[in-house]
Amino acid sequence: MYRTLRNTHLVLGLLSVPFLLIYLVSAVQMAHQLKIDREISADEFTMSPGLQPRPLALAVMERNGYNGELGVVKIEPEVTTLNIISAGARHQVFYNPKTGKVHLRSTTVGILGVLNRLHHSHGFGNESAASRIWSGVLACLSVILLLLGATGIYLWFRLHDERVAGARLLLFNLIVAGTLIAALRW
Repeated sequence: MYRTLRNTHLVLGLLSVPFLLIYLVSAVQMAHQLKIDREISADEFTMSPGLQPRPLALAVMERNGYNGELGVVKIEPEVTTLNIISAGARHQVFYNPKTGKVHLRSTTVGILGVLNRLHHSHGFGNESAASRIWSGVLACLSVILLLLGATGIYLWFRLHDERVAGARLLLFNLIVAGTLIAALRW
């Protein structure tokens, strides 16, 4: 039993490290407002007049090979403005429903921008498959972290000789976590 729990604890810890590092990098980027490289491009074309926002977004995505989710929509008599958002890009669509003219402004971001977007991603109700997969990974990671804590506590109490070392590691982790929380608040 002990060997199985020890190995489970080790494997769970190793599985969680890459995802926790992703969160670490994106949290540092947001907390310290590190510059995200952006590339902006523009395009103009014509679509069918009179399109509603969702069919318009789908047509723009199909025409340009994008995928993403429909963001904020603003409808005015002369122009419909909408956003198509994905982990690495934001496409602003300015559409004249009378003439069908479209002005498309695309902003793509580097890896820090992608990590920032993934950090803000939540829930399974996303339209993109990548976002739903990421949500599933985060749900599994949450369960892994709970199991990691439970097996760690069990192993700590089971090994009498290692309680002092475990207490030192726990204290060290509390200091690191407290320092990170304080650093995020500066």
